[in-house]
Amino acid sequence: MKKRVIGSVVAVLLLGGSIGFAAGTSIIGSKVTGTYSIEQNGKKIADAAIINGTAYVPVRVMSEATGTSLSVEGRKITLEKNKDLTTIISESLQDTVEMQLLQKKNQLAKNEDTLKILAKTLEDGYEDEKNSNYFKFESTEGFVKTTAEIKRLTEENEKLKAEISGLEAQN
Repeated sequence: MKKRVIGSVVAVLLLGGSIGFAAGTSIIGSKVTGTYSIEQNGKKIADAAIINGTAYVPVRVMSEATGTSLSVEGRKITLEKNKDLTTIISESLQDTVEMQLLQKKNQLAKNEDTLKILAKTLEDGYEDEKNSNYFKFESTEGFVKTTAEIKRLTEENEKLKAEISGLEAQN
């Protein structure tokens, strides 16, 4: 018998506490004690209701005024910050810099591979049957062209490295 009485008292206390909490957090049925006028750029856009010392503002009006997008799904309201033009341009430029950086790094790697092949060709001076990139020097003209190409690629690589450093600094 005592167990039933104690159980009933505990249930009443728990249930009563949750009802009291729900009543304390709800504004339904509460009295509006005042209003504030909400303005944007000197133009009235809405009124805020003052209930229990707190200002309540229409969510859609505030989302439009602050540039956020609003979506309602069932009983859930979601606000997401819209990107302004400056952010969009900044992200676009960032993507462009990253793309240029990638292209420069790829060109540098390609040049480095070509330089290795040309250096090996100068060193060996013969045609490798497995790798058609090597060629036999029939005359000094081939040697001179290979040397000039190595010089050109080396200079190009120095420029690429400087450009890469500049782009990485921007990034």
